[in-house]
Amino acid sequence: LDRSKQQVTQATQFLTEANNKCEELVRELSDIRAKFLEAERKLKCSEENEMRLANELSDMTHRADDAEFVSQQRKELVEKSRNELKQAHQEKDNLELAKKELEQKLAELSREFDS
Repeated sequence: LDRSKQQVTQATQFLTEANNKCEELVRELSDIRAKFLEAERKLKCSEENEMRLANELSDMTHRADDAEFVSQQRKELVEKSRNELKQAHQEKDNLELAKKELEQKLAELSREFDS
């Protein structure tokens, strides 16, 4: 009988230890689950931030490309305007020269007519 009591006492101790270990494992599992959920939340935030940054980069790249295109068009327009101005100056110089030549011919004709 004493031996049976001793076996029951040992079994009770083992059962108590096993229950305590189970409770400890349940707490650890709960902590791990909480850490996992927090890590999952942080990962989702990180992915959203990455997506936002990728969209911003894409938008900035498109804007830069657009600005570069506009800048190139402006450069071409400035160059075209320079060429047109140069051509207008040349035409003005040619017309002034033609005017002087005509004035000289007119003066010559006037002298011949007066003579």
